[in-house]
Amino acid sequence: MWDSAHGLRDLNSLIPQDSGMVLGGAYGINNAGMIVGRWIVNGVVHTYLLTPVTPSTQIQNLIGSTLITDLSSNIQTQLDAKLAAALATLDAANKNSTATAANQLQAFVNAVKADVQGGKLTCAQAAPLVSAAQSIVATLGQPPLSVSLPCQ
Repeated sequence: MWDSAHGLRDLNSLIPQDSGMVLGGAYGINNAGMIVGRWIVNGVVHTYLLTPVTPSTQIQNLIGSTLITDLSSNIQTQLDAKLAAALATLDAANKNSTATAANQLQAFVNAVKADVQGGKLTCAQAAPLVSAAQSIVATLGQPPLSVSLPCQ
């Protein structure tokens, strides 16, 4: 698949790596970015439909996920505020919104790092939060975030 933000990409890079699927040919894409195609397992042809998840939806999912809700309320509030700022920026849909949202996600990662250093979060809690933020930034077509958790 090709787009102006990412160039040419293998469709397999768009699905979870642990899905067990290896996608074959794609045969169509609509204006919403939904892709249809086929894959073969043990000689049996299957069809697939890839439905894109927007960065806004990814942020909403992160806010509502157990990654966030299993934290103490003051840490949850602090991190949710950073994510809400990124979401508001994307929803405003101004010209520089993706770069600004990426900067706000960097602030989220910085807050996660500070909470690890302060003993408020464990590395096991922090790693998936940072990974989710990195994934959202990649979807935005922005350069990777600067991440240096003390446990890496």
